[in-house]
Amino acid sequence: MPLRSLQVSWAGRIFSSCHSECGPPGPLGATSSQHLGLFFHLLSWLSSLFPQVQNIVNEYKAATLAIARRAQQMSEALLVRITGKRVYNDLEFEEDQKDHRDLVQKKLVTFHEDSIAIMRQTYEVFKNDGSEVQQHWFNYTVRMNRMMEDALRLNVKWSLMELSRAINGDGKTGPNPLFRVKVILQDNSPGQTPQWSTVHKLVTADLQYKYSGNTEESWLGHVIKEYQDLNALWNGNYTTIELPWSYYGCGHAIYNNALYYQRVGRNIVVKYHFETGISKVLFIENSWYYERMYLFSTSKSYFSIAAEENGLWVMYLSRPDEHIMVAEVEEETFSALRHINTTYPQSKAGNAFVAGGVLYITDKNHMHVAFAFDLFREKPLEARFELKLSLSSEGFEQKVSPASNGTLVPVLAMLSYNWLNKHLHTWEHGFLIQYPVHFLV
Repeated sequence: MPLRSLQVSWAGRIFSSCHSECGPPGPLGATSSQHLGLFFHLLSWLSSLFPQVQNIVNEYKAATLAIARRAQQMSEALLVRITGKRVYNDLEFEEDQKDHRDLVQKKLVTFHEDSIAIMRQTYEVFKNDGSEVQQHWFNYTVRMNRMMEDALRLNVKWSLMELSRAINGDGKTGPNPLFRVKVILQDNSPGQTPQWSTVHKLVTADLQYKYSGNTEESWLGHVIKEYQDLNALWNGNYTTIELPWSYYGCGHAIYNNALYYQRVGRNIVVKYHFETGISKVLFIENSWYYERMYLFSTSKSYFSIAAEENGLWVMYLSRPDEHIMVAEVEEETFSALRHINTTYPQSKAGNAFVAGGVLYITDKNHMHVAFAFDLFREKPLEARFELKLSLSSEGFEQKVSPASNGTLVPVLAMLSYNWLNKHLHTWEHGFLIQYPVHFLV
């Protein structure tokens, strides 16, 4: 937080305290001994406050340095451990890395919790100050959050470099032996144990992203990709946009050249305008936004934002009754006009979308729409129809995962309605799919 803001805040406190202790000032030009005495009394009193202000400034600086040290410790707690010239037998490497990862995870959690505790203690000094100080504190928390994110990225980068040095050497010397491989003769053919495929899996399993049909690769981050059209999407041609705060989940929406998304770890929906770069925030009170109490179990999302011809809606899970709620949002002021309780339990919902001012909720298996709710009249509608998504069709599992042998559970991570082209857009088990929608009048 800039020291200027701190000084302004304390100047206000000093004036208020002086006014109450010394009384209102006398008329201009007064030269009485009483006023002169009050002046020296005020000067003495102000001098006694300067050490207090300096202590607060010093504590603020110390807190920032302490958080920076925690961030440095996070970046240096590497995710892999290569011990000298040790040569591993069979699964020793995997077991050793697992033990190391468990230890590192505990350290990272401790560093993070320490940083939060430091910030909470620091905020106690400023929590009752004015809006200007609160805005600077908000910006300060953004910087500290970025510091932690950068530390984790460095951790991954340095961990990969450490593993690369173990496998390839450091450019000056060759690599040291890492695995003990035994040559065997089986059925008159030479072989080895462990096999090369097993060695490759042991080395890369902890640090590579593997396709699993889940949303692990894309539900958290601070950079988004923009594709000009479908051809650019198919060819992988995109530009990147860095967001002011990291996003969480798969329930984002774009409306009138602005991105709406949940800020990670907070009950906040962010509006980020692409042209101006200006951001606004909207707090969603009494909502679940942590402890994996997701709005829909397969989406890893706490909020789902819907944009359609009638405006903006934010779906969320109420706390503590776990009903599906919908907030109507005014675009210009970015404020909630009202919060609508559908009374529909989250335990029965698979996913949902909004079209024509009506909320449609699917069953858990995404086979059909099981519930509809008129958001303007705030009452349920009689509506039940088949959804006919690809993941519910025969042969979908065989297409996306031929080797699953009937064990694959298809995941519907995202479901949204595009009112401009009258299509449903889905993210089904890692595939982006769109379906035309026909409304029966």
